[in-house]
Amino acid sequence: MWSFGVLMWEIAAQAPPDLLQQEGLTRGPVYSGLLRLLEDGRRLAIKAAWPVVWRSLMARCWQREPGSRPTFPSLLRTLEGGEES
Repeated sequence: MWSFGVLMWEIAAQAPPDLLQQEGLTRGPVYSGLLRLLEDGRRLAIKAAWPVVWRSLMARCWQREPGSRPTFPSLLRTLEGGEES
């Protein structure tokens, strides 16, 4: 589900996702840098101009706890109806 949220971000941003660059960390070990950022709650920037449903789904897909992320059936219902489930 996490990766689906990243895919949504890539489609909306029309850019490759790069949390390290976004946070200004262009040097150092990639894995440990990403891990530290994610553990600190940092996520890819979601632009206010993007559809509300997409912004909400991306944020939900990136919840730290997997059980807090939407299921694919609920994600599909949300996208089909344009509402959160």
